[in-house]
Formats: sequence, structure tokens, C-alpha cells
Amino acid sequence: MLRFNKDEFFCFLSIFKIGVEMKRLINARPALFCALYLAAGILGGYAIIKTEYTLFLSAVSIVLLTVILTLFFYKKAWKLVIVCAAFFVIGCGIINIAKIHNDNRLNNDGYVTVTGVISADSIENEGYWSVYLTNAYADGKKLDGTVFLFISKTIGGEDIGLDYGSVLTFDCYLKSVNIFRDGVDTYAYKNGVLYRASEIGIISVEDGELGLSEKIQLYIKNVFRQNMTEENAGIATALTLGDKSLLSADDKEAFRKSGTAHIFAVSGLHVGFLAGLFAFMVYKAKLDKKILFLLVTASVLFYGYIIGFPPSATRAIIMVISASLLKTLGFRADMISAMSLSAIVILVIKPLYIFDAGFLMSFGAVYGIATLTTLLSKTLFYTKLPKILKRAADCVFVTLGATIGVLPALAAFYGEVFVLSVISNTVIIPVVSVVFVLLLVGIMPIPFFSYILYLPDKIISFLRQITTFFSKIPYANVEINGLGFGAVALFIGLFLISPYVNISKSKKFLAGAVSVLLTVILAFLGALPTSRQASITIYDVYPEKTIIAVTDEEVIVFSSFRENYEFTLISEYLESVKHDKVYFIIENGENFNVEILTKTALTYGTDTVYTFNNFPNIDTVNILTEYGITTTYLFDSIGENLTLSRNSGIGFDGYLFEISEKKVLIVEQIYDTVFGSEKYDYDLVYINSHFITALDCFDGQIISPVYSENYTIKSAYREGDFTFYFVFDKMILVD
Repeated sequence: MLRFNKDEFFCFLSIFKIGVEMKRLINARPALFCALYLAAGILGGYAIIKTEYTLFLSAVSIVLLTVILTLFFYKKAWKLVIVCAAFFVIGCGIINIAKIHNDNRLNNDGYVTVTGVISADSIENEGYWSVYLTNAYADGKKLDGTVFLFISKTIGGEDIGLDYGSVLTFDCYLKSVNIFRDGVDTYAYKNGVLYRASEIGIISVEDGELGLSEKIQLYIKNVFRQNMTEENAGIATALTLGDKSLLSADDKEAFRKSGTAHIFAVSGLHVGFLAGLFAFMVYKAKLDKKILFLLVTASVLFYGYIIGFPPSATRAIIMVISASLLKTLGFRADMISAMSLSAIVILVIKPLYIFDAGFLMSFGAVYGIATLTTLLSKTLFYTKLPKILKRAADCVFVTLGATIGVLPALAAFYGEVFVLSVISNTVIIPVVSVVFVLLLVGIMPIPFFSYILYLPDKIISFLRQITTFFSKIPYANVEINGLGFGAVALFIGLFLISPYVNISKSKKFLAGAVSVLLTVILAFLGALPTSRQASITIYDVYPEKTIIAVTDEEVIVFSSFRENYEFTLISEYLESVKHDKVYFIIENGENFNVEILTKTALTYGTDTVYTFNNFPNIDTVNILTEYGITTTYLFDSIGENLTLSRNSGIGFDGYLFEISEKKVLIVEQIYDTVFGSEKYDYDLVYINSHFITALDCFDGQIISPVYSENYTIKSAYREGDFTFYFVFDKMILVD
């Protein structure tokens, strides 16, 4: 009979039967090694996709080095090495399969007739809907994702009768979302929003029916709306469903700046409370452990089904089910192994989740708790403090461990860290726990239970005041653009101080101190200011137009400002670079979305916007003026080291970017296909396909927003977004 140590093995080990029984330096966790090699394989495969072969070879070299060292010190671990190598290969394979699937989808763009159902995620705005269309078909062919579009509520002054569950049929230009554009579009990937529809022509609106999960979501949202204030209902929805679309801008900012925005990502906090609620009920009813396991499993899986199994919730669900199963079978659950098993399951199914902020923060928090919190709690256990103080200290330690664990992801994705987050979370998490339980009880479809929501409504109002207080503490938010290699030093240090490394406590604290020092030094070195390379980025948003040019001092944003995804692209870019001066230029003053322009200008503190073609009507100008935004017609040029000006030749009009002595012409209009004999010399020429007859009149690299079989033309449609960097006298293309 095979014998194994329960403390050393998780159920995952019973599959591999390779127990590396190390009461030596490291208590091995095979599931952790397998998860790390799978992640390394995915990143290595991504490096191949991006033709970063040096990075791929570096990843392979690190893998080979760890294999050699493992076999040198622990020769009996050869089975584990083979399994880990297999996971590395699997990781490389699954991300390349995802890329092939993505590219195949991109080949089917065009004008089609789409039919689908307005999902519960859709948002009803004043005058229009932001629609997420599920169960969608294009020309009778089932689509593998959700379609996003904007639809006016009225046509010809008549309400077209849109509602949740309505079945829409319309003609449109359907464009696939390129998941691999400008890195990885984790929002589209995570939410399945794989298509965008434009040039909408409504054919019919019919009554339809939502799916079960969407019906439940809509029911929960309506219960909150009917029994709570609008702002508090938005917070309640975000807490229970993870849907942040109903949060006000002020609340989003307050929770973000107070370091507590993570409570809206459904994760261990929410799933743990749900599982604990059922466990408490089973305990009081004195039912069998097997019934407890079945109830907990069913409840967390059903909850995951309702909210759509986001990465953080999926991780928590797998860990809860694993822990419950092991407890039922008489084993002791191991947090690192459970976390690793969750990561393996999620990444095998959804490999691109490895680039998602929520996924990384969720696992980082658990890693911090499993390492730092465990060390501090064990140290405290042997003291003579009263139990109540020990429990209070444990709550602080959990918050501290989770905060340290998510620090690298926070710095990398948000560029900001709230230094008092341990205090704010210690205060707010207990309040959120009470609110979450009351919300779960209040939404039950039992007569008079909805009146219970009066309590969480009042508590949430108090919660908003607390977060506002923390968010306004001066100098509490530190800007930091990632930890760089400091993140590696931090995670290694956390592992060294964990129970999985058998060294004395004094050495663990020494290792922790050295790790903190290295993290700070490496993060500081990575944050040293560098001269920003001048560049121009062409975005794949046809028929819209978004172009961003940048130098070390200035940024010029030239955009249609018609679609929300343009705002997203602009925001992501501006958040990734430091900018002293930003100029916003509207392509056409008579055809833009004033809400999107206003949101963009206010977000980045711009009080003047320029229009290139046509001037907005008086109503639009008045709306902008109310927000303190002045509209100016671009007569001459703007910018100093980076300039934008009008430019014309025989037979064409356009505008000219001048960046680091390079000239980039955006051809706006061709008046005649017969040009003069003059040859126009530019470094880059952006030109639409219907002006293709003019190509012979321009020297320089031709770029186009639409598809072209002429591979001398850089096609954004064919190749996605691309950026040209201007380094000295060279022009470097980065796809």
C-alpha cells in the first residue's frame, strides 16, 4: 500500500505519486512547481507570438537551469521534473492555440445581419443603450462571443422598445476584437466581448427571454434599486455580483485611493463567507460532513455560475471545494497546493488570464497570506497575549499578508499604492463582511426579507464616508510604476520566510529583511526617469480614427471621439506615460460623442480641445462650456517639440505631425486622382484604401486603417495596432 504524509501531500499528489519527502531545506509542493512551469510556458509562448525570441530563450534557459539544479540536489525527483517540463510545453501550446483561434476570427469582419439577445450586463443610459448582445448570430452563423454596440432608444422620434432580453436583428459592420492587440485585451477576453458592431441599421426588436443567470442578476439589481439609494445600490451590486458598472465615479475613486477597491472583485472574501454560511447551518443542524461538502460545493458553484466565473472567484471556488473535500476525507488542506491547483485549472482553460490584474492580485493575496501571515500568526501563537488580542492581531496579519502579496500587481497595473491600506482594510473588511451577509439574506425571494436591506443601506452610507476619509488623507498614495525585478525579490523573500522552508526564525527574519531591501533597491532602479522615445501609434479602430503622437514633453491625441473603446484606448495610453501637456483634437466637430470627449478632457485636466474639420453646433459648445471646456478651431499648428498642422498639396488635404524631425502625413481628402508631377516626400503617409490611386505620388512608408493585400502597406486591419518609434535618425516599427 502506498503511504504518504497528509501534511506534505494534497490530493494533487495522489495523481503524480512522486512525493518529494523533504524535511530538509524545502518542503516541496509539486502542485506549485507545476503551476509555475505552466505559467512560464504561457509566457514563453507569448514571447514567440510577439517574436521576442530572446525572451523565449531566456525562459527556456531558466527552466533548464531549475531542472538541472533539482536533479543535482534531489535525484529522486526526476518524475516531478518530467511532469513540470510537460506543463511548460502545455503552456506554450495553449497560448498559441488561443492566438490561432483569435486570428481565424479576425478574417471574418464585414457587413452582416446580426441577431442576438440584450444581456443583463447592458446599460440603459439617457437616450441610448450600451448593449452587450449574447447568443448572437451573424448571417445565421453562431458567434463565439458577445457583441458590443451602442443603440439609440428612438428612431425617427419613436421609441423602439428596447429592454433586457429583447431580441435584436440589425444590419451592421461587424468587427472582431483582436485579443492580442497592444499586449493582451484582458477585458474582452475575460468578459467574452469578442465583437463590436458599428453602422447600425435596426431591422426589428422582438420580445425575448434572458438566461437563468442573467434573470437572477437582473432580479438582484432590481431588489437593490427598489430598497436602497441609487449610490448604495451600485455598491451593493458590485459587492455581490462584481458588476462595477453602476458605481458612481466618486465612489470608484474613493475606494481606489483608499486601497479597498478589491472588495468589488468577487474572490475569497465573498466565496468564503458564502461557504461559511452553509457550513454554519450544517453544523447547527448536526448533519454529516458529506452533506456539508455537497451543500458547500453546490452553493459556490451556483454563485460562480451567476457571476460568470471571473478569475478571482474561480480561484476561490476551486480552493474552497478542494479544502472541503480534503476535510471530508480526513486530510488537512494545504493553502499553497490548493492555490496552485486552482491556477493550473484556470490557466489550462483560460491561458490569457495570466495577464489579468484580477487574476494576479487574487493569487498574490493568497500567496501573501500563505507565507507572511502564516509566519506572523505562528510567532504570535506562542506568546501569552489574551485570545481576543491574538484574534485581532490575526485579522491585521491577514490584511498585511494580502496587501504585500498584491503590491507588485497594484504597482504594475495601477501605478499607485495606498500606504495606509493595511489600516483601511482592517477597518473596512469587517464592515463589508457584515454587509455581504445582510445583502445575501435581503435578496432571498421570501416575503418581507427585502426590508432587511434597510440595514446594509445605512451601513454602506457609513462605509462610503470611511473610504472618502481615507482617500483624502494627504500623501497617503504613492505613485510607483511597477516594482520591476523587485517583485521577484519580494516573492522569493516571502517564500523563504514561509513554513515551506526549514530554517530558523532568526534566519527567516534576516531573509525577510534582505528581501525587503532588495525589493526597494530594484524597484527604485526600475523607477529612475528615462527619456521617453518619440513615437506615433496608429490604432485599429476603423471606421473611427485614433492616432496618438508623443515626445518627452507633449502628447497629441487625434481621435474621432465617437466610441467608448476610443476613450479606453486613449486612457490606457495616457495612464502608461508621464505627460506635461496633452492636446486633444477632434477629427470632425460635427460628428463626435460629446459625452466621450467631455469624459476624456476632464479625466486628464484639459480645458481646451481643438477641432480639425467643422466646428460643433452651438448646443454642443454650450455643453462643453458648462464643464469648463473651450472649443477652438485648428487654424494653424499646435505643439512645440511635437507639432500638428494642416498640410496640402496638389489634389489632397491632410494634416502633418512633425516628430523628432520626422514627417507623418495623415491624408484626409483626395480631390482628384490626377496629381501634379511633384513627388511628395514624407516619412509616413496614412491613407485610406479609396485613395489608393494616389500612392505613386508619395514617398515614404504607407500605412492604412483598412485591409490591403499589398504587403508594402502597413495595414492596421490586417496587423492590428502598431507604433513607430523615432530614435535619432531611425524609424523603428513595433507591432
